[in-house]
Amino acid sequence: MTDRIAPGPVLEFEGVGKSFGGIRALHGVDLAVREGELVALIGPSGSGKSTLLRCANRLAEPDVGTVRFEGREAPRGGAALARVRRRMGMVFQAFNLYPHLTALENVALAPRRAAGRSARGARRTAVEALERVGLGDRLDARPDQLSGGQQQRVAIARALALSPRILLLDEPTSALDPELVGSVLGVIRSLADDGVAMLIATHELAFAREAADRIVFLDEGRMVEAGPPEEILERPRTERLRTFLKRL
Repeated sequence: MTDRIAPGPVLEFEGVGKSFGGIRALHGVDLAVREGELVALIGPSGSGKSTLLRCANRLAEPDVGTVRFEGREAPRGGAALARVRRRMGMVFQAFNLYPHLTALENVALAPRRAAGRSARGARRTAVEALERVGLGDRLDARPDQLSGGQQQRVAIARALALSPRILLLDEPTSALDPELVGSVLGVIRSLADDGVAMLIATHELAFAREAADRIVFLDEGRMVEAGPPEEILERPRTERLRTFLKRL
């Protein structure tokens, strides 16, 4: 973990709750992610990590509570929500790349369609984003010509192309073979060192220990513990977290 200045909250959850078909996925979650901060969400499958990420940009609408972005409640729809989503880069478990487009074309779509940039400006932005994730030499490669780790890095570059205030990453290494995980985590680590705010759901505890400013442990939709990595991973306060860590 590096020392980073975190002057103010970019993203805030206040009492956020969410149910699906009568099953409560989140119970009154309170959490803030500050500028330049990397917060890692850990917990068992079904603990609410992905739901919390989706509530951030209203891909899932909270039943109760408030989500604030840059100090204001996140809009519930329309053009205002679209503007907010452009400032929140979302990277899913699946790469969601267009198979018939090159890496450059996949990344350039976002600044052209969402931000209305010219073709030349979008291309320049896409090249810079791909170079930032170490793929400056694979601009013309289609997804089927890239490894899984490279495809995930293209997905991260696509999110970066809109210069977001925060990146939301949902288990970005879960679909990768073990030998490809390192390259993606290396990119995320370098972005954290550059001061990009991130909220990341991950099962990679070694990475969370090294790169995160804070770790949040979720269980059954509740925020059970939160704190610095060494505190959460080495001195857990609750039996539930101790049990979770022993099983890994």
